[in-house]
Amino acid sequence: MTDGNGNINSFLIGNYFFKAFERVTWQDNNTVLVYHVNPIQSYKRKKVAEDYYAVDIRTGIVTYHPVTKESIFDYGVKLLTETDSYDQALSLIKQAKEMGHGKAVNILKNLEINPTLRDKKILLQQPKQK
Repeated sequence: MTDGNGNINSFLIGNYFFKAFERVTWQDNNTVLVYHVNPIQSYKRKKVAEDYYAVDIRTGIVTYHPVTKESIFDYGVKLLTETDSYDQALSLIKQAKEMGHGKAVNILKNLEINPTLRDKKILLQQPKQK
């Protein structure tokens, strides 16, 4: 889709609809990188496009690569609560914690108490002291 000036502002690859992106680049002959504009803006109100999707044009497989601490945290929580990718989710949440994301600490403490917990609202709460 294009805007009134002929600039592309959204496109569809496979089942993925890309709307908020800053740039598209070729990584190699078979992979296109689509840099996602994060909904969280910098303090100067500029677009932040660090997270990206790697699209394999041969297979159509799209792989998300979060880069900022907020997107790493959000993606980890999404994997934890919506998929069976526990190890990958835990790794991402630990990475977000190391980058200084405060809510990651609560999730990790709650998972120590109850490793089967998957309710996002409960995971984000401050664990009760014993």
